[in-house]
Amino acid sequence: MKFLVIDDEFSCRAILRKILVDQGQCDIAVDGLEMIEAFEISLKADAVYDMLFLDIMMPKMDGIEALFRVRELEKIYGIEEQNQVKVIMTSALNDVKTRKRCEELSICGYLHKPFYRSDVEAFFINKTQVQ
Repeated sequence: MKFLVIDDEFSCRAILRKILVDQGQCDIAVDGLEMIEAFEISLKADAVYDMLFLDIMMPKMDGIEALFRVRELEKIYGIEEQNQVKVIMTSALNDVKTRKRCEELSICGYLHKPFYRSDVEAFFINKTQVQ
């Protein structure tokens, strides 16, 4: 699998990278703008990401806006909804309103910080939504 971890906090990026390295290639972006650039490069190179771990609260562009732009890029590149990149939102926020906004953009999971290795691995082992 090919992952892109997007988080402005070094520790969160490091933890996710350490967990995901056993599952496949793991690239890093530090904010939403860098993520959009990396995602579009992957589309142009026909080397798309399988999954994004996307923080909500980031400088320059928050995760929700970045995800909206990812979905727009997928439409531009003709990617059908069932083939969209899988997205796990990560956040210290755990309110209903934020989760609902994320779900409207077709995410497949939501990790509330702090999270643990087992929370991330549950997505791969059980093929269920991460809570």
